[in-house]
This record gives sequence, structure tokens and C-alpha cells, in this order.
Amino acid sequence: MAIGRGELQTISYIQESVYGTTPGTPTMLELWHNTESLRPVRNPFESARSLGDRQIGDVRMGRKSGSGDIVSELCYSNFDNWLMALIGHPIATGWPTPFAQISKATISATEDPTSDGGTVADSAAGFGTISAGDYITMSGWTTTAVANNATWYVVTASASSLTVQPTYTGQTPLASKTAGDTVVINEVVRIANGTSEQSFTVELRYNDLTRFHIYRGLVVDTGAFTVPPNGISTVTWGLLAKNYTETATTLDATPTAATQYSPFDGLSGTYLEGGAAVDVMTALSFNVANNYMMTEALGSDEAGEAIARKFRCDGSVTYYKEDDTISAKFYGETESMIQFTLSDPDSNQYRITFPRVKYTSCEEGKGDDGPIMTKMNWMSIRYSPNSALNKTIYIDKL
Repeated sequence: MAIGRGELQTISYIQESVYGTTPGTPTMLELWHNTESLRPVRNPFESARSLGDRQIGDVRMGRKSGSGDIVSELCYSNFDNWLMALIGHPIATGWPTPFAQISKATISATEDPTSDGGTVADSAAGFGTISAGDYITMSGWTTTAVANNATWYVVTASASSLTVQPTYTGQTPLASKTAGDTVVINEVVRIANGTSEQSFTVELRYNDLTRFHIYRGLVVDTGAFTVPPNGISTVTWGLLAKNYTETATTLDATPTAATQYSPFDGLSGTYLEGGAAVDVMTALSFNVANNYMMTEALGSDEAGEAIARKFRCDGSVTYYKEDDTISAKFYGETESMIQFTLSDPDSNQYRITFPRVKYTSCEEGKGDDGPIMTKMNWMSIRYSPNSALNKTIYIDKL
């Protein structure tokens, strides 16, 4: 009998509309992976009855579920559904469709010191395609208003006026400026964390053995992301499933292939701390956790509904030490922000922003005769200048 080859294993998936139920005649999507440890879980329980001879009289298998990890090289577009499920953004909503670029010399700005934002007005009433809730990026402002060349959240919108607010802690406030600059406005193609709960059916395909392991009611519980200074960026998806099946019949013999994008790496892109570019960041990782728990009900041998609990983002970052500018934020409990861009060789990019972070540890010291390093752990917390902008993580598609 032939032994299965790991390099011939593939994975496919489909989103479920009903938790734990695979859609009929599913059209599966390929999921790229390096390794996986997704396994059935069924913990045994045994009788403690004394038989008088020191032996165990009975053992039973407990409730069915599934758990494990899938490790992938992070790339553009192919993991969008999984990213949305991880951060609770509705897959059905997807990425916003950007409005056409606006470029005018009739735009002015008026600061509002109470919100660090203000009003952006167009005397030509050219803002008709912009809506409240959009994220916009502006460029073209000059002299005293250069700081306006940034990303802003649109609180209210009309054809002639926008009310905007900053999108991260410490962002330079909007500056007043009369019309005259040719200001360019684009929509940011952005998703952010929310409360949507989504599940998948996942099929592990042992193609050379014609065997298929199917996990239903699978939720993305955690995501562990690593951006190395000289290597490929990876993500480890931590998964929980309602049940599993082993079969010789596949759900879809020809899953839709993933688009051939190259993986992201840490050799390009931009890295910001506190809104300012830094070139001394040498290691970056972060974790996202939904803290799902599987319910258990009498009368069923399968795990029940997956319940998402507190959403959490945290991570660690290492800098070459130049001064105390960053480490002082730990000692002073000063809030900051972290933003970085992931890029592939074809210049496809994701930009990930944690708009409000606190450093929770600071480790410095001489390890050897090389450079002094500052390693800091951090936690991302809700950025909440208003009830509509209360987010922990943004992911932009560039």
C-alpha cells in the first residue's frame, strides 16, 4: 500500500451560509498552505468504578470537534475571506468599491480643535460620490496644511462639505487652508474589525490516496502574523470546527485555483510608529484572537455553536536602539500607533494599521557585541474618537 505524500496534499474551502452545513453542490476555493495540523478531537472519558482488581471497566469517546492550525505564506487577495472572518468583517460586504479620484483647486479646509479634524469644503460641490463612513486620503496640500496629506475618516458628507476626523492616535490635526492648492482625494479600500461571525467547510485533500477529511462549522479563532526582516511573511490560522468526516468522495473535484500572487516579504514597504516613518524596525509580529468557545449540549455527540468572546490584538516589535524616543512610551504609558505595509514583487500591497496601541513591556540590554536592541510588546485597543470610528485594526488594499 502506498504511503501518502505530504507535498500532494491540498486544501479547499467554502463559506457556509448556515453554521455547520456545507452548501449544496459546493464550488470550493483553493487555500494555499505550507503545513497544517488540523485534527479531529474526541477526548475519551473512563469509568472510575472499582472492580476489585485495579482494572478499568469502561471507556467512552467524548464529543466530536476539530482543531488545529494551517500555516500559510501571506499574499495579496487570496486570503481575503479568511482575513475578514478573522477580524469580523462581513465577507458578503467585502472591500468597498472606491469612488473616482477627485482632483480640484476649489477645496478648502477649516480645523476643529475639539476633534483634531474639521471641515473640508468644495465651492464647486464635487463631493457627491463621497459618503459618511468612508476613509479618504488627501494629497496636494501645501505650506501650512501639509499635514492634511493623510488618511481621514468621513463623519458627515454632502456635495459641498465633509466633516472629517483623524484615523489614529497622535495624528497631526487638520489645518485650515483656503482654496488654491490642487487637492487630490481618493477612497481608501479598507476593512476593519467588526462583530460578524462567519464559518467555513474545509476539505483536506489527500489526492494520491483519494481520501478527504472534511471539517464543518470551522471558525478562524486566531491569526499569528510574522514579518521577518529577510524572509517571507507568514500567518498561522488557528481553527476550531464543529465536526469532521473522513470519506473517499470529494466535495468538489476541481476547486477554483488561487490566483498566482507572490508572497509578501519584509524587504519592502513602509513602517510607521507614532505616525512617523522608522527605518530601525527589525522584527514585527502580531496576533489576532477571537477567543471562540464551542458550546456543549446534552443529547449531542458534536460540538455546538461557536461563540466569539472578547476580540484581542497584540504583538511585539524590535528596534535598533538609537535613543529613548520609543522606549519612553512604555515608561510614560504613552499611547501610540503602529502601521506597516506588506508588498510583493509586483507592488501589490496591504497596509495594516493599529490606530491606538500601548506598549506593555520594554526589554533592552547588551546581548553580545552587536547592536543594542529594544524589544517591546504592545496591545492594540479600540480607537474611539466617536462611536463610528471605534476600531482596533485596519487592513487596506493598495
